[in-house]
Amino acid sequence: GETSDERDYPAAGVIDPTMLLDVELRYNLSSNINMVFGSNNLLNTYPTEIATRASQGMPYPRRTPIGYHGGMTYLRLMYNF
Repeated sequence: GETSDERDYPAAGVIDPTMLLDVELRYNLSSNINMVFGSNNLLNTYPTEIATRASQGMPYPRRTPIGYHGGMTYLRLMYNF
């Protein structure tokens, strides 16, 4: 659902609802070595821009459930003892 910027200026602080998509694929290289490829926020979604924040150099709300860094992709190698 929608949230509000902590400053909550009338009609300017409403942050629209957003869907995030996280994906993780795991491959077992051996019985105790795993390789993981994943993506957080695969669609590179950002929150609603807030006009009052743009003058401060950051057009997104400071505290939002989805963050404001966009997508992230990673590769991880895991070894189980």
